[in-house]
Amino acid sequence: MLKSEVEAEELEKKAKQELKNKNYEVSKSLFEKARDINIQLNYMGKVGIIEKQLAQIKRVILYEQRSEKKPIAETKSMKREVQEKEEPILKLEIGKTKEIQVKEPKEDLKLDDRKEILSEAELRRARIREQVAQREKEAELKGNQDVKIKEREVIKKKEIQRSEQEFKVAAEKENEKQLSIKDAEIAMDRAKMAIDNKEFEEAKVFYKEAIDIFKIIGWFDQVDILYKEIKHVEIYKEEYLKKKILEAQRKQQKEEQYQKRVDILLEDKKQKDELRSAKFKKIPLDIKNTIDKVNLLIEKAEKEVNAKIYQRALNRYQYILELYKSIPLEKLDLTSEKLEIKKKIDDLKLKV
Repeated sequence: MLKSEVEAEELEKKAKQELKNKNYEVSKSLFEKARDINIQLNYMGKVGIIEKQLAQIKRVILYEQRSEKKPIAETKSMKREVQEKEEPILKLEIGKTKEIQVKEPKEDLKLDDRKEILSEAELRRARIREQVAQREKEAELKGNQDVKIKEREVIKKKEIQRSEQEFKVAAEKENEKQLSIKDAEIAMDRAKMAIDNKEFEEAKVFYKEAIDIFKIIGWFDQVDILYKEIKHVEIYKEEYLKKKILEAQRKQQKEEQYQKRVDILLEDKKQKDELRSAKFKKIPLDIKNTIDKVNLLIEKAEKEVNAKIYQRALNRYQYILELYKSIPLEKLDLTSEKLEIKKKIDDLKLKV
């Protein structure tokens, strides 16, 4: 424990003892010293407690000062007033008494008459004392009323400050709540976008982020709804994966069917080529040269079609057809080839 901490505690104990003994000024001074040490130690919780104690002591001192000074001043004033009023009366009574004493031998004043005069003076003095006492009592009551009014004003002021502080705190909390709600809404929007993009795991992360926010602000009904939505995300994910698998299977089937058709066409072409080769093996050399020329022309014509040079390709196919016609049917039957070339010519005429 630090030396300054021990010193602060000792000062606080002494201050409490002086407070019990009603030595308020001494107690106030000791509490202030203890407070200053705690401020240096940065013990702000302890400082707050001491400040409350000092405020209470100051109120007590203020109350005593008001209840003592004002009535005393008013009492002194009233006493002066009574003395001023009583003094001439006393002087008059003394004068009367002396006059009686002087005249007594001459006029032979009776003892009963003197007693009566003195009794009246006593009564007047008693009435004056009662008036002074009454005024002192009224002054004390007024002083107490003033103290109570001040205390009520202090309490009312504190209540207003507390209400303003509570309103400020409530407004800050409401502002924080609205910001939290906005953050939760942004997280939910991101979750929906992730679902649309088929990013299901990312969607669950955003939903959980919104859940944490709603838990903090106490919106547990919304929390339950989002937990159900996370379960739906799992269902969406399963349905999407099933659909994707089915699409992959369909695609594979289509590719396999396409490949089968290609294989059939290739096989058919292979067979035709083989038949054609077989035919060409038996034909004369001049016809074979014509067929080689035709094959070269067909290759060029196909390139021109791909390059969209339709007129030149048309001219080549027409020339190819003339070459086919120049070959006698009995030497080589090119009926199917001629039909194929005619079809290509007709198609190109539509494009030219």
